[in-house]
Amino acid sequence: AHIQLCSIHPEYHGLVARSNVLAQLAKKSQHKKLVFLDADMQVHPRWLRSMVAPTAEGYNIVSGYTEVKAYDWLGNFQKFDSMNVIMLLQAGADIISKKAYEAVGGYEAIGPTFTEDNDITLAAVDRGYLLFQLAVPYSAKTLPMRSWTELYKQRNRWMQGAFKQPLFRLIPLLISRVFVLWVALASIYNESALGMLVLFTWADLGGYLILSSKVNSRVPFYIAIFAPVFNSLLDTFTLLSYPWNKQVVWKGRKL
Repeated sequence: AHIQLCSIHPEYHGLVARSNVLAQLAKKSQHKKLVFLDADMQVHPRWLRSMVAPTAEGYNIVSGYTEVKAYDWLGNFQKFDSMNVIMLLQAGADIISKKAYEAVGGYEAIGPTFTEDNDITLAAVDRGYLLFQLAVPYSAKTLPMRSWTELYKQRNRWMQGAFKQPLFRLIPLLISRVFVLWVALASIYNESALGMLVLFTWADLGGYLILSSKVNSRVPFYIAIFAPVFNSLLDTFTLLSYPWNKQVVWKGRKL
């Protein structure tokens, strides 16, 4: 009785991928809160209760903690990276009030995007709505990318969204994600650039340790040491290939 089947039009207000689906579902919703959850996620029995709780304190948007289910070293690298993104950069809306959603014009006003959760949240925050970043053990678990090809396609999609951000958000984001490139360039002029690499790596490790203590989750020690450099090299490769590969693959569709 609580489930409604909705037919989704393939072309709605020029939207693409997930935002096209969510915009049509949000329009049909008659409730005060919108909860967004990916199809490949598994949630803790107390997940929804913990997500909704901050709204009782006046918050309009709640961004939850999503943990990558790690089966091997590649999954653990993604898990570590996801934890740092959530700790430092994420503004993804897992729950947003219908009032805040409608105030920004919904996904229709955001336009075509591959980072819909980030974009709708930033638009709402810019209008003065309050965001709560939740970090508790009652997480939503998502599947990792199982191959280099899948991982690269995911990063390419993220890069598409990053370049739609205002410059004051884009520049710090790029510096933090591709710091190995900046260190390599700096080393040409200054031999102390290695110190910069160590500093950035320890900063990444610090963010991970803070969040892991809150959500009671760990990765192997060798992952925590090498993941910052590994993920930075991956993002650097994605950035350098971006001008020649702007195509995004979503659910088998090339966009």
